[in-house]
Amino acid sequence: MSRQIQIIPKNSVLTRGHSMPVTVRVHFDTDTRIRGIRARFHGAERTEATYTTTSTDSKGRTTTTTHTAEEYIDIVNQDFVLHGNPDIGFFAGVGDAVATMFGGGQSETIEAGVHDFQIEIVVPVDAPASFKGGKCSVFYRLQVQIDVPIRSDPKCDYSFTLLTLPIPLEKTRPVLVQHPDPEQGRGFWDRTFGKDVNMDVALESNVLYAGESGSGMVSIRSNESIDVDQIVWSLVGTEKTEASGHTDQYGHRLPLGNIPVDRPITQEFNHEFNFSIPDQGPFTALGNKFEINWVLEVRLNVPWAKDPAVRIPVEYYDVS
Repeated sequence: MSRQIQIIPKNSVLTRGHSMPVTVRVHFDTDTRIRGIRARFHGAERTEATYTTTSTDSKGRTTTTTHTAEEYIDIVNQDFVLHGNPDIGFFAGVGDAVATMFGGGQSETIEAGVHDFQIEIVVPVDAPASFKGGKCSVFYRLQVQIDVPIRSDPKCDYSFTLLTLPIPLEKTRPVLVQHPDPEQGRGFWDRTFGKDVNMDVALESNVLYAGESGSGMVSIRSNESIDVDQIVWSLVGTEKTEASGHTDQYGHRLPLGNIPVDRPITQEFNHEFNFSIPDQGPFTALGNKFEINWVLEVRLNVPWAKDPAVRIPVEYYDVS
């Protein structure tokens, strides 16, 4: 017995504050008894956090167990009954299945052939953009299920995309960061294992758009001769999540480029650099239980010493 489901939206990209018509097409190759055909449009923020617990037995042996907590915060939740009855729940469904075996139950026969059903899904005006990170995501999904008594229920899922809102131009500005920090000075590890070097890094803009290009300049000054293998710049991102009272963190590093330095730096070294901005994300975001932040890191690879580095806070967005 074949039961096929197709989800046919007008568009796979959603628009905030607007409804979208969706056709659900169901094909039965024979007359089939069903309780109902139902759909659910669900948008949610999902976070996870890994944590450990320890337990000690009567012999003093300690066991450490790793767990993953998961939490969902709904953005939109719409239920549709396309045909037949609403969901009657698990236990009522078991009783109804038994009744069906004896010719009763709440099911009805739907004729063989193709059946089209129309629904409209709506996205809230303030809905966040969809994305998938290492430990957090925002998704929008339509699921259709045929409730068939006794047998397994056919299902079909369709994932939608909600784009990032345009970033106001007034948020973009050039930015300059120095190493060591003018107010805090050199930290313990820099004083102990690093070279006495000053580094300024300037970026043309603190907002980076995926698929476009960026530019900056690095200036290095040292009162002593310092060997530098290369200067490397990268995008470094951090996801911070909370789930069921537990917190976690996940890191991203996206290489942007490097230049070899073929001579010791004795007094001053200046270099302009350009880079292509990757489009893999996850992009800058802030949710109820997560945040994703990015910095552009410029690092000097110094043999046998702690590498001096400058980290410039940036906002990293999809070009949409």
